[in-house]
Amino acid sequence: MYSVLQASYDSMSDVLYFSLGDPVPNETEGVANGLELGFDQETGAPCGGTVVGYRQYEWPHHLDKLAAIIGNHLGMAPDAVETIVSETLRPRAPIVRAAGSQPFYQ
Repeated sequence: MYSVLQASYDSMSDVLYFSLGDPVPNETEGVANGLELGFDQETGAPCGGTVVGYRQYEWPHHLDKLAAIIGNHLGMAPDAVETIVSETLRPRAPIVRAAGSQPFYQ
């Protein structure tokens, strides 16, 4: 079975979420610096995780190390993980539909 790594970032809470495929109920194991690795509750297989305090713990300055940990956990190449996380965190410019309308982010 082939699954795609998904990532999202909640800037208000400073939390980075990642999952291999669609998120599933999981139990986490704390590693260090806010990193929690997720394991599928049914199968025990690695399925994703969470980084609480992504910026607080300065992970943007150590993205290669974070990508290596996540990649090892999920059986993925660290450079692929780093690319996905970087894309997730890339600032989005507001695009205005028409003069006077509310901006939306693409």
